[in-house]
Amino acid sequence: MYKFLLIIIVISILFIFSFYKIEYFNNKSTNWNNLMFTEKLKLYRKSIGKNESIYADKLKVKKILKAKNIDNLFIPKTIKVLDKNSLKLDIDSLPKKCIIKSSHGWNDIIFINDGKIKKMIARGKTLENNINNYKIWHKKSIKSHNSNENHYQYIEPNFFVEEYLGDNINDYKFFCFHGECKFFHIDFGRFKKRCRNVYDKKLNILDFNEKGLKKCDFKVELPSNINKMILLAEQLSKDFEFVRIDLYNINNKIYFSEFTFVPAAGNTPFHPIKYEYEIGKYWV
Repeated sequence: MYKFLLIIIVISILFIFSFYKIEYFNNKSTNWNNLMFTEKLKLYRKSIGKNESIYADKLKVKKILKAKNIDNLFIPKTIKVLDKNSLKLDIDSLPKKCIIKSSHGWNDIIFINDGKIKKMIARGKTLENNINNYKIWHKKSIKSHNSNENHYQYIEPNFFVEEYLGDNINDYKFFCFHGECKFFHIDFGRFKKRCRNVYDKKLNILDFNEKGLKKCDFKVELPSNINKMILLAEQLSKDFEFVRIDLYNINNKIYFSEFTFVPAAGNTPFHPIKYEYEIGKYWV
């Protein structure tokens, strides 16, 4: 009886996945060229699966990239993998400076400095910096990231401790289509007074942004190795029709952050909206 039920469940999952694949390719063959970028993302998020999940897994992807031994790309060191079933955090067993992340989530992070919690965020929501709140953080972060993004169902939930790269470091995010970076943005002040500048591949600043975000009102000096970052993003993205490659640049060293296949789950369009159609044209 149990084997029969298991077979039915597996067949159902395969049927649903096949349906999403068919929906995706039907749109690609008919109305695809008329869709906005985020409309394409919403179709894409249902069609991608196990292959992409390995790269979206923040823990497993490090082993993959280390094995590739990519020149000029640094991988943040994993210090230890935590017991994912434990609701207690033994902070004394950790380095005085480190961060804790989830393998499968979005914005699940704990910053530890001088042996104390300095910031605790679960699914983008800030919690009070109290060791007792680890239980709340754990319960929020252990959940599946997003049921709308098919590939996350294949990622095993894990929590891991990573080396501390710095305070409030800038995020570099490269939007790559068929292995070519078409534009990128830099986020400054991720947790305080956030602003964002968007650039094309030739380093010209662009006039669109996420709704509610503004260009930075201070002079931004792009790092001297920004072109190396673009080349690395293209190298990392070459096997996918679309992926955003997230990197850090610390003291002119380029650090890997993550593969993001569906930014903001396709729910955050760029503004002015006309640029949504322009960006959509990159995705053929």
